[in-house]
Amino acid sequence: MKNHVRVLLILSAPVLAAGSQQLDWSGGPGVPGPVTYWEESFGSSSQMSWRGVGGYLVLTFLSVMHWIHSGGPGCEEVVVVDTDGDGDLDVVGTQATWDRISHWENMDGHGGSWTRTIIADSVDSPYAISSSDIDGDGDADLATASLSGALWLENSGAGWIRHQIGATACWGIASGDIDSDGDIDLASCNWYGSDTKWYENVDGQGNSWTEHTISGTYHYATRVRIADLNSDGDMDVVIAKASVSQIVYFENTDGVGSSWEPRVICNTIFGSSGGAQVWALEIADLDKDGDIDVLTAASDPTPLGMAIWVENVTGDGLLWQKHSIDANLTGANGIAAADLDDDGDVDVAVCSGAKWGEKLEAWYENVDRDGIAWNLHDLGSAGIWPMDPEIADVDDDGSPEVLVSDLANGVRWYSFGRATSGWLESSILDPPGGSQLQWTDLSWDATVPPGTILTFQVRASDDPSNMGAWSPAFAVPGSIAPYLPDPAWYFQYRVNMVTGVPPVSPVLDKVLVQYDPVGIGGQPESSEPSLTVLSGNPSPGSVVLDVYLPEAGQASLRIYDIAGRLVEMPLSGQAESGHHQLTVTDLPTGCYRALMTTDGFSTEAELVILHR
Repeated sequence: MKNHVRVLLILSAPVLAAGSQQLDWSGGPGVPGPVTYWEESFGSSSQMSWRGVGGYLVLTFLSVMHWIHSGGPGCEEVVVVDTDGDGDLDVVGTQATWDRISHWENMDGHGGSWTRTIIADSVDSPYAISSSDIDGDGDADLATASLSGALWLENSGAGWIRHQIGATACWGIASGDIDSDGDIDLASCNWYGSDTKWYENVDGQGNSWTEHTISGTYHYATRVRIADLNSDGDMDVVIAKASVSQIVYFENTDGVGSSWEPRVICNTIFGSSGGAQVWALEIADLDKDGDIDVLTAASDPTPLGMAIWVENVTGDGLLWQKHSIDANLTGANGIAAADLDDDGDVDVAVCSGAKWGEKLEAWYENVDRDGIAWNLHDLGSAGIWPMDPEIADVDDDGSPEVLVSDLANGVRWYSFGRATSGWLESSILDPPGGSQLQWTDLSWDATVPPGTILTFQVRASDDPSNMGAWSPAFAVPGSIAPYLPDPAWYFQYRVNMVTGVPPVSPVLDKVLVQYDPVGIGGQPESSEPSLTVLSGNPSPGSVVLDVYLPEAGQASLRIYDIAGRLVEMPLSGQAESGHHQLTVTDLPTGCYRALMTTDGFSTEAELVILHR
């Protein structure tokens, strides 16, 4: 969370008297203008993605769908794991309607060719699956929940050997070292009852199991996960419940699974009453603060649905705060989390089924990197009942992909790639004042990695319906007067991006155009000091100010809030003659007074900050 004000001071040669900037494109396209100020929208774009307030522009991510198994059926839950030890990832999924578990071998190692095998048949409604090395022999085994009890499938190298663990019906299953003895145990939950169990791997090889009850109170649990939710070094157990749609975790109070304390993470997924069907539960450090957060997706018969994450605020599992990812996701039933766009934060993949006509497979870009603002990217499939997205490097290219099971159509995965070129055109600008203008300079803040190109084009006209041709492209900020009529009333910019090294992209943070409202260049400077707001006013959090001093001397610029409190003093002390540009950022939403004083002179300007 930003809690300070940043000030950039540029001592420059004489500058023009006004300007407009854009540093937020989150409102999207469709506003051709004219507009008085560039705010959060723009005119049009192609192959560009825009972040939220205070964010940036980049070349967009594209997705391509690949089939693993087409023509149905799909799976209730899948795991993506290297089952055959050949270095690539295979897929295993439960097919409860057919009482079986299917395995798809990644034949070419890149997700282009798959061979399906039924590795367990006549399993009583297996709804969930987990993968881990249960017998400690170095390969990936499988555990599954079924109505006849938990079981595990031993990976013998030549096939799969089935072992029954317990007789208690279960719906969800997860694997982890619950008793801190170095081997893999299992936890299960039960839709049909109130049993949350864990199974102790007594000999560490899966030959002997002891069943322990974690809780007999919480009914209708559909998913279970194992993680250290309170950061104490041992494994806890978390469940997602239908009916009253709770998320509850059980604290492993003694660290060995003998004593458990239930703690409610979230009382209702949405609304004030129960009824939501919760089919999704995942754990991840979504806000990158070093502790484990919880994600879920749910829907109910209203129909309502949403995807959320619940922040582990204090890191000790005692205080939780719910955040929406998508508050209007009818039929939501699956969720997964990982960094999908290689920008260092955690994104989310989500599915919603067709029970209420919704058919969505999508990923949500973590816009602000704190999990508060999200951009939806539709993967474009027309799945019948997509569910249980998983994120893994299916094609072994070093970047993650999204895998989705569709109960009707089968199993597929989506690869991602950066567009190699794109452009964005601003809204046509008609600054306040209503006079002819001389457009003089264009500057921007951007990162242009090696192998990428960022250029601008500009145009201006007295007729917003006929803006004329774009200027030649230029890559260095500076004067735009040679490209434009003088004077001209309306202005528009176009930014172009190209990359030869995807997924790397140029990054644009801010654009600033400056102009002379008088429309006549070369006018003599005023004999009095002046204070001018160069940026938009209202401004979305950043203000560009110009202080003009006809001669050197003592000067100050103070910014006060509406209560008269001094919040920033970007200029104080001896200053050279000429124009001084100052950029003040991170002011909270509100009204402010900027007061500039010199020896025997003072002037002020009102500022309005509107965060969107």
